[in-house]
Amino acid sequence: MNLNLESDNDDVAYTQRNLGSVQRDLGDNQQAKEHLERALFIYLNRRGRDHVDVGRTFHNLGILHYTMGNLEQAKEDHESALSILLKKLGPEHVEVARAYQCLGVVHCDLGDHQQAKENYERALSIFLKKLGPDHDDSVRTNRNLRLCGNAQ
Repeated sequence: MNLNLESDNDDVAYTQRNLGSVQRDLGDNQQAKEHLERALFIYLNRRGRDHVDVGRTFHNLGILHYTMGNLEQAKEDHESALSILLKKLGPEHVEVARAYQCLGVVHCDLGDHQQAKENYERALSIFLKKLGPDHDDSVRTNRNLRLCGNAQ
């Protein structure tokens, strides 16, 4: 991977992040990882650790690592994303809710059902306030909360 911060700018990082998500959706996890890691490298060097775009990139990396079955790395990535997004967007933002939702999924799969439940409940509270009970995110989180709660 050629990393050159002189030619890598915010637009390149944004494009790399999006390409990473597309490659993940297409099933090319290695390409996805390369694009997302390049985006993260650029954002960290240009904007610093606590920038919202760094949080968004960690979120995408968490989804990728989950897809790849790397649950511990997914957990770490989602925790990093949540920490940054909470600081930058506040506790009631929909992106924060999505970070809680993803952490709930990872914790459930790791068998930590109590932690999963807490994350799902936080996510659901925000989704209900911001998006309403019929929105896909609210419905999905409520379903995951019930499913993981029954797995205890």
